[in-house]
This record gives sequence, C-alpha cells and structure tokens, in this order.
Amino acid sequence: MSNAAEAQGTSSGWDVYWQGMRGNPAHKEGGTHQAPLQQLWRELFSDSRYATGQPRCLELACGSGAVSAQAAAVSPALALTCTDVSASALQLAGASLPGATLVVADAGKLPFRPQSFELVFSQFGVEYAGTAAMQEAASMVAPGGQLALVVHMADGAIYREYAVNLEAVEALRDAEVLSLARGAFVAGYALNGGTGSVAAFKAAEQAFQPAVRSLEAIFRRYGEAVADGLPRQLYRDIAHMYPRMSAYQPQDIFSWLDTMATELDAYEVRLTSMLNSAMDEASVQAFTAACAGSGLTVQRREVLQMGEPESPSGWLLVLERVAA
Repeated sequence: MSNAAEAQGTSSGWDVYWQGMRGNPAHKEGGTHQAPLQQLWRELFSDSRYATGQPRCLELACGSGAVSAQAAAVSPALALTCTDVSASALQLAGASLPGATLVVADAGKLPFRPQSFELVFSQFGVEYAGTAAMQEAASMVAPGGQLALVVHMADGAIYREYAVNLEAVEALRDAEVLSLARGAFVAGYALNGGTGSVAAFKAAEQAFQPAVRSLEAIFRRYGEAVADGLPRQLYRDIAHMYPRMSAYQPQDIFSWLDTMATELDAYEVRLTSMLNSAMDEASVQAFTAACAGSGLTVQRREVLQMGEPESPSGWLLVLERVAA
C-alpha cells in the first residue's frame, strides 16, 4: 500500500470510529480518566506561564478534545487550537470547546507557521502519523514554549492489549464470518421469496456453521470482551436476527452486514496503526536527539505506569525550546 493510500485508510478508520462515538459519553473522557494522565496534564496546564496573556496552545490528533477541555478548565486563559485528521472527531470536540479553533489537518502537514505556539501537546495521537509528524510538532513550539507528548510504548501494556485484539480480528476475518453470513441470509430470503430451494438454503447454512464455531472459539481463547466487544456484538446480532430473518427487510440485514464490515475494517486499521507507531527506547532517544538539534531541551522523559495493576504503558516526553 502506498503512503497516500495508507494515510487515507487511517483517516477513514478514525472517522468511522468518531462517528460511532456520537452520543457515547465515553468520548468526553477520551482516556484522561486514567489518574496518571489527569495528574500530568493538570500539572502541565497549571504552569504559571499559561495563567495569563492568552498563550497560544495547539493540540494535535485531539480526538474528541478531552485533553483540551481539561486544559481550558485548568487554565481558562489558553487560546486553544485543536487539530485532527477526522472531521467527525472535531465535531465532537467543538461541542465541549466552543471557544477553540478547530482545524482538520494531517499532523505531518500542519497549516501553521513554525514556532507559533507556546504549548503543543498530544495524548496517544501524533505518533500515529509517524516520526516526521512528531518533528513537525516540535517545529511549532515558540521560543520559551513547551512540547508535551504522551505516546504509546512498544511492548507496553496497551500495546500488548492491542496486539491481542488484532489477533482476534484476524481470526474473525479468516473465518469469513460476514461473507458466509451474507450467503446464508441470501439463501434464506430466496427460499422465503419462492426463488430459492431448500437444498440451496441448507448448503449455505451448513457452510456458515463452521464460521459460527470459529467465533465461539475466539471467545474461548480471548474472552468475550476482546476487540472492544466487536466479535461478541456480531455474534449476538446474528444469533438474534438469523432465526427471525423473515421479520426483517432484506435491505436492512444487508445494510447491517455492510456496516459491520466497515467497522471491522476501520478497527483493524486503528489497531495496526497503533502497533506500528508505538515507540521503543531507541526511537524515543532518536526523537529527543533530533529535537535537541533543533533547539529543544528535554525536561521530562518518563515511563507512564497505568492500568490495574499499574504497568508500563506509554512515554511522557516534555521538551522546551530555548527562549530567544
């Protein structure tokens, strides 16, 4: 896949995700419900340099704007600009950030002048766009300003969870659940409509049964909550609709199958993007060294402990550009 195609796939994957989060209160927390994250952002935004004078602040890959909302609550003086590759994410952000400037933008191709923000920050976001985007973020920091990034850690707790989720999704795809379900529904509707045969329906149903067993095997191996419950929802929906297909219009069933296929594709894109973007010790060192070469000094470089029980899950990087 070309870089352009990969970027487009990632953008579409996140847009599908944020569209699905509309009306879901979870997006308001955006991951900041983790106590270590709440504490570090509160400390950062409480810095006296951000208390007055409308300091210009830029959040990259803002998602629903949960971190910027925390920034606004802690330091109302901040002049916030939020960017994300997903327009759907920014629609959610705008609901809680009426005073912010919202810009749809690729984090690697920002439409701003270099060194134009006193604070640039991102939580589990900018690294998805690659190391070039992280360098782009660093270039936005004004003299005396800060760059604060929370990024995924290679082989950390979140990374390992995502890797398991991706295994389950790949197993689901290998089982061809959606295509075989479609075949069974097509044969069933044909039989009900008088254009199909009992033999054709039984053949389609027989072909579908191993896929159902594969789904059950996924639950036994990974648990029903794996992959954010997407396989479980698929299984339950099929179990409810299949024996009652005559109660549904065919177009509704096939539209649902198309939606599930889109969600599965988008989810797989997000998982793969995260695993590819997670940073190890060497990549963190290379990034901070490059920043040092462009006038930023490292203030904090820490491993974030999160979860229950707490375990290494991410990196906190805070850098400052030497004042002019």
